[in-house]
Amino acid sequence: MDATTSAILARNIMNESIPKDEADQLLQDLFHEMSEEGFDEIRFAAYRTAAKLLFIQRKTNLHLVDVFNMIEAFRENGLNTLDHNTELHETRLEAIVSSIFYALNKRLPTTHYIDIERSISLVTNWLLYAYDSDAIGRMRVLSVKTALSTLCAGRLVDKLRYHFSQIEDDNGLLNFPKFEAYLRELLQLPAAVGEAPTFGFAEDMANKFISPDGPLKQNKTELLNYLECVMGSDTPLCYVWLGTLQKMANASKCEHHIQCQCCKKKPIQGFRYKCLHCYNYTLCQDCFWRGKLSQSHKLTHDVREYSTWNAGERGSSFRSKFLCGGGRKKRPSLPEPPLPSDLSGPNQYVDYVPNSVSPESLVGSSIGSSNTNKLTEDLDGRMDDEHKLISRYAAR
Repeated sequence: MDATTSAILARNIMNESIPKDEADQLLQDLFHEMSEEGFDEIRFAAYRTAAKLLFIQRKTNLHLVDVFNMIEAFRENGLNTLDHNTELHETRLEAIVSSIFYALNKRLPTTHYIDIERSISLVTNWLLYAYDSDAIGRMRVLSVKTALSTLCAGRLVDKLRYHFSQIEDDNGLLNFPKFEAYLRELLQLPAAVGEAPTFGFAEDMANKFISPDGPLKQNKTELLNYLECVMGSDTPLCYVWLGTLQKMANASKCEHHIQCQCCKKKPIQGFRYKCLHCYNYTLCQDCFWRGKLSQSHKLTHDVREYSTWNAGERGSSFRSKFLCGGGRKKRPSLPEPPLPSDLSGPNQYVDYVPNSVSPESLVGSSIGSSNTNKLTEDLDGRMDDEHKLISRYAAR
C-alpha cells in the first residue's frame, strides 16, 4: 500500500468509522459479555486464558482471517519495512485493521454477513487497550504483528514460523534481544484478559530459555529447535496457553454423541472428559473445568481428555491433582478491567513451577501430548507454496 492509498483510506476511516463514544461502549459491552460467560470460574489457568482469548477472537471476527491473509495485509500496509519499535498512530492502526476486514469481506460468501465497522472498531480499541497502557493512542509495530498473527485463524506451526521470522537474525538464528521483546508482546495478550499472575512477563524470563538450564542454545537456535521447544512435550509455562488456545479452537468444532453425566447435555460440544476411576463416567468441558460433580466422582480422580469423536482416539492424560492448587492471585473484575501495566507485576512466573511438576501438568493437560506425534509430520514438506510465500515475505 503506497502513501497515497494509505492517506485516502485514513480519510475514509475518519469519515465512516464508529464515533469514539460508541466505540468505547462497544468495548465495555465486550468485557461485560465476557464477564457474564463465567470464564473466571474455570479452575485451570491455561484453559481459562485460552477461553477468554478465544471469546475475544470470535467476537471480533478475527477467527475468520487466516494467518497467511494476515501476513499479506501486513505486507500491503508496509509493516515489513518498518522497525519493530516504530509507533503507529491510532488512525494508522485503524487503517491496517480496516484493510484486513475489507479484504475478508470480499472473500466471504454473500450468505455470510459480518458487521465490518463493528469488527474494525472492536479490534482497534481492544489492541489499544491491551498494548497502549499510557493511553497515548499509539502502538508498536511488533505489538501489532504479534497480536494479530496470534489471534487470527490458522495452524499453530504456521503462526510460530511467522513469529520466528520476526526474531531471527540474518543467518536464520534466533536473536535473543528480539526474542525477549517478542515474548513481552506475546504475553501481553493473557495479561490483557487478567491472567498476568500466571502468564505475565518477567524480566529474566527470556534468559531461562538459554542453555545450559534452558532448552535453547545461544546463537545456535534454528527454526526447528524453536518449534520443538514450543510445541514439544515440555512446553515452557509461558507458552502453554498458546497451544491450549489452538487446541480449544480445533475442539470447538467437534460434537461428542454422548451425554454429560452432570448437566445431562447431549451432544457434548468441544472437549469431553472421561474419568479413569468411575465406570462410564463422562463430563462436558464446562462441568469439568468448573469442578461440577455428580454421583461418586471426585475432583481428585484422573481423567482423560478427548478433543474428537474418533473411535480410535486414546485421549490425553489430564492430571487434575496438579491443576487445582490454590494461591492464585485474584483476577481483576470485569467489565472494568485494569490497564495492562497494572497487571504485569510483581510476576509469579517462578512460583508456579515446582521442580517435581512439569509446567504443562500444572496449568493444563499436556499440549505436547497431541502435538508431539504430529510435529514431525507438520514439519515435513514445509516448502510448499504457502510456506515459500511466507518466507518471501520475511525476506522482504
